[in-house]
Amino acid sequence: MRRGAAHLAGLVLLSCATLGQAGDLPTVQVVFEFDSGMCNSKLQTRKAVVERRLSNSSMEEFRTPIEFLDWRASVPAGGDPIPRLTVRLHEEPQRSGLAFFIQYWRFVPDTAHIGRFGRIPWITDQMTRFGSKTALYAADSFERPWEDPELESLLTRRIADDLRAYRSDLDSLFLSKIPLSHELPDVDVDEQSLVLQLPWRLLHAQRSSALEVMVDGITRATLTQIQPHTAGAKHPLVCGTLTFFKAMPLLLPQGGWDAQIPALVISDRGRRIDIFMVRYEIDPDTDRNTSVPE
Repeated sequence: MRRGAAHLAGLVLLSCATLGQAGDLPTVQVVFEFDSGMCNSKLQTRKAVVERRLSNSSMEEFRTPIEFLDWRASVPAGGDPIPRLTVRLHEEPQRSGLAFFIQYWRFVPDTAHIGRFGRIPWITDQMTRFGSKTALYAADSFERPWEDPELESLLTRRIADDLRAYRSDLDSLFLSKIPLSHELPDVDVDEQSLVLQLPWRLLHAQRSSALEVMVDGITRATLTQIQPHTAGAKHPLVCGTLTFFKAMPLLLPQGGWDAQIPALVISDRGRRIDIFMVRYEIDPDTDRNTSVPE
């Protein structure tokens, strides 16, 4: 779909650089762990092998519906810290025995979490509210996880169910904290657009998705109506409706465009820029093999 300048009023245009590899996306590691003394005791030397297998299975469950991140079960040692989602089988003593629950712990290095004294990095894992609070194995269950041949299928089914039922919690607690880009937007005055480097071909976002631009940890702009735009580009661009813009002295709480925006964006040069996906719905009709949609 091609659009002229007249159709761009109220739109923010995000440039898609020639990016075609998963490595161009932010990497997120998914790790499975037994948080259970009993499981550790029963599995002993098998524990590491089982955890690696379940880490891979867990990772695949997140990769399928969330394609704007490069999901990995393992990453090279010695590199910079990367976002991590840890799936834990947590042991909890109850009156009738041991119950086992699924917990999700997040880690996002150098996140845009803001406190009274500015940006505060998360330096340890934090448990999230994401997911069902129902035990995967009740205390009175006959099956025990260390000997249950159905553990892997139970785990992956629970993750898939949690992603359907509690997706908004995952978006707000984890996905929206992972920066997709740190590039200062360019301004296309003729098209009344902001131009960023984000790959549409790997984004696969529905129009109901939303992006957020932050400057020094403060929201500068939000965009929705996410869609490809191919105005003369070899590869698809990403565009979205500007639904909010704030940079003193300008405030557009309902979106739109203003002649002050170019100068205000340029004034952010040298400051910390973060682009986040604050709401994500995958577009099931995206053609992964076509660089420019007709």
